[in-house]
Amino acid sequence: MSQLENKPESPRRVGSGRAHTLARIGRMLTGNVLRKVFALLLAVLLWSVLIASDDSLPREKVFANVEVTVAGEDELRARGFIVIDDLDELIPDVRIRADVAQGAFDRVVAGSFSPRINLSRVQQAGEQEVQITVPLVSSAQVLEVEPARVTLNVEEYVTVGRIPVVVELAGRARPDLWVDTPRSDPATVSVGGPKPLVDQVVRVVAELDQGMLNGDDRASLRTAVRIVPQDAAGNALASPLLHVSSNEGVRLERVNVDVGWYSQREIPVDLSSAVLGEPAEGYELLSITAQPMGVAVAAPQGALEELSRAFVEPIDITDAKGTVSAPARVRRMADARYVSMEEIVITAVIAEQRIERRFRNLPIEVRGLPEDCTARLRVNRGGIAITGGYHWMKQLRDGDVTLYVDLASLPPGEHQAPIQAEARGADDYAYTSDMETVTVVITQRGS
Repeated sequence: MSQLENKPESPRRVGSGRAHTLARIGRMLTGNVLRKVFALLLAVLLWSVLIASDDSLPREKVFANVEVTVAGEDELRARGFIVIDDLDELIPDVRIRADVAQGAFDRVVAGSFSPRINLSRVQQAGEQEVQITVPLVSSAQVLEVEPARVTLNVEEYVTVGRIPVVVELAGRARPDLWVDTPRSDPATVSVGGPKPLVDQVVRVVAELDQGMLNGDDRASLRTAVRIVPQDAAGNALASPLLHVSSNEGVRLERVNVDVGWYSQREIPVDLSSAVLGEPAEGYELLSITAQPMGVAVAAPQGALEELSRAFVEPIDITDAKGTVSAPARVRRMADARYVSMEEIVITAVIAEQRIERRFRNLPIEVRGLPEDCTARLRVNRGGIAITGGYHWMKQLRDGDVTLYVDLASLPPGEHQAPIQAEARGADDYAYTSDMETVTVVITQRGS
């Protein structure tokens, strides 16, 4: 009975010990995790303090849109080459990745870097790849530059001297002013740039606006005028790659232009002595004209007021038998600074003289009388005055002139018939009879 009563107690003691053991182990494990977490946090804290206290430790930083500069352009030109690309458009801002010392992390900014390309390293024309370099920066180490290289197009650089400077007048001057030929200083320049462009340049043009000129008497002006290279067709070659300089090597964008002007007005041409000599015998001078009839003259105001006529060297019409037209030089006028024309055309209208001769006591013929009629003139002879060309008239004789009346349309009876005339050897003549009509009696035969 006692053995049976004691058996249930043994399992309870064993279970109780195991639970106690497990509890102790759990307490030990739990305590270790907390200690480890605490230790980890403590280590992180200590490391953070250590990092924060060491300014030399690096931290990575990225800088965007860093401007790139270009160096060595003068050295490249001195070597005989030039980049023909627009470098401002071709070279983008770059992105820089760098390690920056912790102590300077906030102070190092994009402007701290000076990325550049050095053109002095280019050795030949054509397509060239150039590296973008970044000089050392205190407290930073560059890890990456993006992009790291740029491709450039390079041409041969040449310089051509003694290119003429041409001053062109633009706009309109006042109509009462004459503008003298402007002169540029310097008169020639040198042009340098890419060979294909320089080879097209034939002149450099300075355009002067005449609207800025004014004055009642002689005046002058010296002003700086912008210049533009041009090709043979007159097209502007306004490229930033072309460099215009004086023959001494001074870079030029403008040249000095000297210009003067005078008052001007138009004066008529005097034709009173415009011809020399006499036409051939039997010819006469009918008129003299000039083309133009006046010339523009520029002179100091006082002298201009005294000029009233322009005279010409005469043209020779000696023995001329027809109209003569020839250029005549305008005579020099005292104090005149400009005359619009050196020569004008003088036209002398010459024609054969027309003379008059009288023919007297010429017989009057009857014409057109019907065959069955007779006619009797109260006056059988008459006189006439004929006007015609000189040489024809000189050869005309009495027998070459005929007076007549035409009775073809008249019936029998008494009539006043007009006297008509004809002359042999010419068609261009005129005549006047001494009597306009003559009395004629027409009788029919057998009546």
